[in-house]
Amino acid sequence: MATIRIIQYLRPNRREAYVYADIPDELQDLAGELVISCEQIPPDKAMIYAHRKGESAEDELTELADNGPGENSPDKALERLIRRFEKKPFKPVLDDQ
Repeated sequence: MATIRIIQYLRPNRREAYVYADIPDELQDLAGELVISCEQIPPDKAMIYAHRKGESAEDELTELADNGPGENSPDKALERLIRRFEKKPFKPVLDDQ
């Protein structure tokens, strides 16, 4: 397993903190290309966001997870989210000239 750092937005003012998550080794390189963040959605959900570095946040993909164990746990949702980028081509943000 590989460990990655995720930005967590804390309530009530979206202050940033870092949390760490373990993912399968084969996803480490792909995860390194991503900006990954999350936040708790009361009462018992977590939203995980990701977009490729160099892409607009408008191209962000999300996963809604149950904030607890099981098939829809944050760890499982994070892995699903990263795997979605295996199929998503990179679109760099173009500056208006």
